[in-house]
Amino acid sequence: MTNPLIAARDAFAASHPEQRITLNTRDWGYIDAGTGPALVLIPGTLGRCDIFWQQIEALQDRLRIVATTYPATGGVADWAGDIAALMDHLGIASATVLGSSLGGYTAQYLAGTAPGRVDRLVAANTLHSVIGADKRMPYALDLENAPI
Repeated sequence: MTNPLIAARDAFAASHPEQRITLNTRDWGYIDAGTGPALVLIPGTLGRCDIFWQQIEALQDRLRIVATTYPATGGVADWAGDIAALMDHLGIASATVLGSSLGGYTAQYLAGTAPGRVDRLVAANTLHSVIGADKRMPYALDLENAPI
C-alpha cells in the first residue's frame, strides 16, 4: 500500500526538481516556484529546500517562492551573502524572508546586513541572539556543532 503523503511528496519532487547554483564558491540547491511577491524560505540545520514542499504547493499560485538547500561549507554570515546573491541571480530585489531554526539566524543576519532586501522577516523556531545560549539547554548543545 502506498502512503498518500509520500506519494504527494514524490509528485512534488518530480514537478519541482531542485536546481543547483554556485554562489561565492559554495554549491547551493534551490526551488523557484510560483509568481507574485517573493518569499524566500531558509530551512533549519541540515534542511533541504523540499522540506517546505507543502507550503510551496499551497502558496505558489499567489507568491514566488524560493526555498534553499544549504551548501556543505560556510556559516551564517557567508550564507546571508549567498542568499542575497541568489536573489540577485533570480532578479529579486527584495522579499519576505522566513528562516526556521538555523535558517532564522541566517534570515536575521540578512535582514541586519541588507535591510533593503528584506520586506518582512519571519524568524521561526529560532533565537534573536546566541549570546548566553552556551549556558541554556538545549541550545548549548547546538552551538558546538552549528556554524553560528
